[in-house]
Amino acid sequence: MSAFNRFEDDATTGSALSTSGVIAQQPSTLPVNTAPGSAFNRFEDDDGSTTSAQTIVNADEAAVRKTREELIESIRVKEEQQAQGDMVVFTEDEKRMMAELAVPVFEPTAEYYEQSSLAEDENPYYAEAKARGEAAVKMYGGTPMDMKPGGLLAIDPNSRVAKVSKESAETDAMLTQGAADAQITMEEFYSTQVFPNMEDGAMKSFFQTAADYGMGEEAFATIMGIGSAINYTSAGYTDVAEAFFTNLQKESPDFYDAFMENIGPGKMTPRGAAESFARETGNIITYLETLPVIGMVPNALKAASGLSGREAREVARNVAAETSKFKNINSVILAEKTTRAAKRDAAKAAAAAHTNLTTQMIKEFEQQLGARSKTDINIILDKDLLISRSKGDKLALDPERYRAAGAAKLVEQGGSGDASRNFLMTMLQGQKTDLTDVDGDIPDFMLDDNGHLTVPIIKAENLDSFVAVAAEVMQKKGITYDPASGKRLVDVLFELSVDQEIMPEGELLSLLNKYDLSFEEYATMMVGSASEAGKVLNKFSQISRRVKPKSELDAIKEAKTLDMQSSFAKTFRRIENIRRGLLVSQVATAARNLSSGGIRAPLEGLQNVFDTALYNYSKDGMVAGVRSLGDVQGNWADSFRHMKYMFDPRNYGNMKEYTDYILKRPELSNQFDMMFNQINEVRRSTGAGTGSLVDRTLTLAEKGVDVINSPNRWQEYLIRRGTFTAELERLVKREYGVELIDVVNDGRFNDLLNDAPELVGTDKTPFKQLISDSVDKALDITYAKQPETAVFRELTSFITRNGLTTVAPFPRFMFNSMELAGQYSGGAFAPVIKRSINAVTGKASGPLTKEERRNISRNIIGATVILPAAMMYRNSEDAPSDYKTIRNDDDTTVDISSQSPILRQALWIAEWMKRKGDGSVNKWMRSGGFKEGVETFVGTNIRTGGGAVLFQDISKFFSDVDSLEGERAIQTFGEVFGEYASTFFTPINQAIEVQRAFDFRPNEYVDNRSEPNLETEEIFGVNIAPFKRGIIEPFRRKGYTTLFTPSEEKDAPLRETIFQDGDTEPRVGSLAKVFTGITQRKDVSEAGKFLSSLGFMDYKIRPRTISPGFQRYETKVLREVLPSIVEFVRSDRITGKFEDMARMRNDKARANISDESFIRMQQTDLINDELKSIKSQIDGIITAAPGTELDNARSDLTDKDGNPINVKLTEYLRTVQKFRRLPPDKREAATVALPFLLKEKGPELVRKGYLTENQLEPSLANEVHLELMLGFAGK
Repeated sequence: MSAFNRFEDDATTGSALSTSGVIAQQPSTLPVNTAPGSAFNRFEDDDGSTTSAQTIVNADEAAVRKTREELIESIRVKEEQQAQGDMVVFTEDEKRMMAELAVPVFEPTAEYYEQSSLAEDENPYYAEAKARGEAAVKMYGGTPMDMKPGGLLAIDPNSRVAKVSKESAETDAMLTQGAADAQITMEEFYSTQVFPNMEDGAMKSFFQTAADYGMGEEAFATIMGIGSAINYTSAGYTDVAEAFFTNLQKESPDFYDAFMENIGPGKMTPRGAAESFARETGNIITYLETLPVIGMVPNALKAASGLSGREAREVARNVAAETSKFKNINSVILAEKTTRAAKRDAAKAAAAAHTNLTTQMIKEFEQQLGARSKTDINIILDKDLLISRSKGDKLALDPERYRAAGAAKLVEQGGSGDASRNFLMTMLQGQKTDLTDVDGDIPDFMLDDNGHLTVPIIKAENLDSFVAVAAEVMQKKGITYDPASGKRLVDVLFELSVDQEIMPEGELLSLLNKYDLSFEEYATMMVGSASEAGKVLNKFSQISRRVKPKSELDAIKEAKTLDMQSSFAKTFRRIENIRRGLLVSQVATAARNLSSGGIRAPLEGLQNVFDTALYNYSKDGMVAGVRSLGDVQGNWADSFRHMKYMFDPRNYGNMKEYTDYILKRPELSNQFDMMFNQINEVRRSTGAGTGSLVDRTLTLAEKGVDVINSPNRWQEYLIRRGTFTAELERLVKREYGVELIDVVNDGRFNDLLNDAPELVGTDKTPFKQLISDSVDKALDITYAKQPETAVFRELTSFITRNGLTTVAPFPRFMFNSMELAGQYSGGAFAPVIKRSINAVTGKASGPLTKEERRNISRNIIGATVILPAAMMYRNSEDAPSDYKTIRNDDDTTVDISSQSPILRQALWIAEWMKRKGDGSVNKWMRSGGFKEGVETFVGTNIRTGGGAVLFQDISKFFSDVDSLEGERAIQTFGEVFGEYASTFFTPINQAIEVQRAFDFRPNEYVDNRSEPNLETEEIFGVNIAPFKRGIIEPFRRKGYTTLFTPSEEKDAPLRETIFQDGDTEPRVGSLAKVFTGITQRKDVSEAGKFLSSLGFMDYKIRPRTISPGFQRYETKVLREVLPSIVEFVRSDRITGKFEDMARMRNDKARANISDESFIRMQQTDLINDELKSIKSQIDGIITAAPGTELDNARSDLTDKDGNPINVKLTEYLRTVQKFRRLPPDKREAATVALPFLLKEKGPELVRKGYLTENQLEPSLANEVHLELMLGFAGK
């Protein structure tokens, strides 16, 4: 049937035409009582609102008609051609129009109006609409739907998009009906019925706040619209994915199967694959949710869209469950106590059934103490050493006696911290041991968390558990212990315990955990009773993988080393620790460290992703590694969970409670100290608590530093807790296949500590090692862990031990940042080279170690993320001239040096590569790029964001050269001491910045330096006046001397720099700097940007002189001249000359240095010559003797009060200013004319003495040349 047999007319009468001429009149308006969901009732607009059908019909009617008429005419022509046998092709729009025209016309009847109030699925309209759709599908393969004017859309009614549309309509109707049933407005309905019943959170607060201002309905509609958009997008995405997989399976079934098996989710139908693929891709939102701001949005939208259907509500619940999985910590503690109590009760019951073993165990330990005879255990030699009391024919421990006996033995061995060592050595006398470990000859499981030996004595609380284990071990072997056999119980038990055939390690650990006894406690008690303690120690050290992690052993070793120092050294170190605490006590420092953690966190998340992929690759092969890279819901979510914990305020309380719960226990106290008590630990080991006057004074100071360091401590704990918990979760899930928080909530954390095989499996990494790795990760992200490179670790210890923190206050930070830079830039080299060598030599490499995985992961991130981003920014047009800054929208710049060492390091490398490409790298490195690089990678002041620090002052002491170099050297020597002393006043910087923000101080940079004078103050023939000035100089420069008279700073001269834009250099964001730590500056001048691009640096151009006044004067002159020099160098004439020179070079020279680089080098040389000439003239003006013709342009070195001089502008500077004020075209013309002017008038000027023969080359540094150009421009 032709599409022209029947079609709808577009006239407003709504008539339907047929080829037979029959006209069926439709009403000109739509019925008012149509069903709520009917398409005739309303259409949904793009913004989620609804518009009546009549409005749609009237809108843009002419434009729509024209489009339809054109399509109809085109269809008519093609159908005629087709009827004649011609081959025709219909466009997509024509196909849609033909589908619509083929649909039977719906003609409402009286019966329709009677039934229009029925439910949608009962309304005749829907049956008719279904008939229309089926007819269109049958003829043209498409399904039309009621449309808005201007477009046609075909949607499969069984598609996901159609289902989402229906759900959205149902939700809208449900809410509308709810308000109608309550007989209240929609605004009232939302504020009283919907919002109060939402889950607590940011979205609920947002809606309730909007409702308070009468905007609840509008706010909800907005979020619902966005939520619907998310659902539509997800549904459409999945539909497209299913179509793709269906087509792929149809066209390439073999490839489809291989793809699904190796890369995809496994064997699936196209529909299942599409849903799995869309689900995994959609879960990338889990990664984005780890960012606090970004994460809040999708969570809120999901919660909002959740009101429209069960599925979305489930998603919202899952999001909320991420936080709600943490329980009240008291319930967790109770659960653990209950679990352990049950184990102890079982042990008590087992021990009660074997009282003979208990008695024998006590006797054997008393024998080791010397209370009983070595030859006859029943003979008592020393009642004072007995630790038991008799209960009939049995023995029971007497708590008072065994504590007294233990103390007596320690006193007998010296009573010192090493008494337990002496005690054990007594037990080991005459026994051969082959024990070699960090402590010399004792296994590390015998060391407590302070590095002292665990006293091998029975603990009353563990005796029942020990006896229960002993009974079960012997029962497994099928033996009954007989004291008459002559063998000691402990010796028998030892032989059974270490026999791997009788009792494999996994079974032993499981048995110990069954009775709530740790391996360390079991081994220690056995050592205390065994006849051959050395043999026991040796064997247990061999079979146990449960050793102290390396980080703990390093900490123990360091603590012992520091504890052996003299009292003077300890006191000095305490003072240094106080100073170091003051250095990081500002709120700005806390903010900087927090931002540094924020920058580091996503990079660590990416590292986790690659680490897991490499782990799976090493374990299960390439396919497993690749698949884990695409595991968004698993690998990616786990890897980035730390960001949610760090920056989502809802998690702060949980992180503190769970971290403290895990680490704040005796067996993990050393890990807790490393996480939270690093400063306190140093204080304890440097003499705190001796009670002397010095000790009390320093203790008071330390407490004060702790108080003012609260902001910094808060941010560091926040970052560490979030990182630690998330990392431990990730490792436990990867290693053991269980959820850490679930295990903790079930009260089974002690099972993890005991490495219970039924929970963690066998041959797995010990849980304490995972704890250590997680603590290291937390310390690493805050640059506080011990460096891993041996030389860096030794240097850190050397610096700390010998008081060199005066020069490098934060060696861990310094070396960790250096290690990190190396890993990001080349971490993969060492593992690759090592494994390549092993492959050549035939040596097995084994799986990748955690260090190798980390280095490779970081290298991948550095090469694919960090460095490309840095290079892209440095090569962008918007990049500031200074590599370590980024530009704001208001043309100010932010110095990122103190925000993150990673950023500055990456930007320095990017700058080096950029300059290597344009040929300015050598000039840049000589001008200060090398020094900047050293400061970037080795700098010690980045953590606090300090300026001139002690290290720089010491460098100046050895490098200053001046006409008064002796005096300057003495003054610099004084500045070294002054700088050190001034760091104790670092917290005052905040007060000074606040004063500046409230206009008590000038908001421009000023020069607080004092002028040298001829005053002398001799001691033993040495003039110490410069030394005294040097000491006070840092205090004056930092504003400390005017703390109570801040307005005095307004009288100080302005600071002068070469590249500043204008006569003043304003400060930007002084108050913001106090609270955010962000240092902002006004961008440099255009001339400064050009010189920076050539490799010049401001401070290298500035003159070096002992007189601050002279330096300001020369700097001002150079700044005034600089634009003219730049304009001259960049002029067409000069640039053209250099271009000709570049092209005239031979091929070899051009191959070595590009034309562009050559031109830049020539520009650099010319600028250097001009600056050198100008400086020589300025020096002549400054050093001219009184009474000469230049005297009126010079002032005395200082005034009578010794205040800074204010050098007046010279004739030369005034001439420069005149030239600068010329219009650009006249300046250009004068510059071009200068060579000709000199050729014409030069001889006469030489004859009159105004110029010499050597001054006939054009130079803007020559006042006469400037006058010639001014005269030319005037004409």
